[in-house]
Amino acid sequence: MRPQAPILPVLTLTLTGLAVLLGNSSVAAKMYKCTDAKGAVSYSQSYDPKRCTGGGAQLDAQGLPIKTMQRQKTAEEIAADKAEAARLAKAKEIADHQATLDNALTSSYVTEAELLRARDQELEVIEANTATSRLSLASQEKSLAEILAHAASFARAKKPVPQTTTDQLKLVRHQIEMTTKQIAQRETEKSKLRAEFEIKLQRYRELKARVDAQRNGL
Repeated sequence: MRPQAPILPVLTLTLTGLAVLLGNSSVAAKMYKCTDAKGAVSYSQSYDPKRCTGGGAQLDAQGLPIKTMQRQKTAEEIAADKAEAARLAKAKEIADHQATLDNALTSSYVTEAELLRARDQELEVIEANTATSRLSLASQEKSLAEILAHAASFARAKKPVPQTTTDQLKLVRHQIEMTTKQIAQRETEKSKLRAEFEIKLQRYRELKARVDAQRNGL
């Protein structure tokens, strides 16, 4: 059996050994500087990231760095980098969304008067629907009073209230409850609409002021 060539160990060199190796052009291109976790510097013909946790560099024939190897980051640093990347991504998402809203706002309304007119038109629709609901509520309350009076006549006569009358009372009371809720919801909708348009108005003014300032070279 042919004898196997011995496996050469990785060379860890002192500065003196480095100078010797750098004088040999055949190995100079493969020389690396390594810094370990404790800050100790060594030189070898290969670069081991696990050993060189403090970073290092590939050196040329003159011993000058031609490629830098960054040190390995700690788990805390990696976690911090991920958190920062997530923060920046979220900030960009918010900025992009705001830019889309701003573009839609300035494209939809050429002037502030147009924006206010749009607000008033939407409020008028809500007001009209609310007025219709109030008329329905008044009619329902009138029906309830009539049914209650009819039911009371049976009570005065000491007779049982017919089931149809009881059912009518239940139905009308439910209608009144639903209509009352509907009116309250529309009032809430109206307040919300006013608040939303107030925000739009303030933003619109900011954007227009910015455009005017840019136009005037400010």
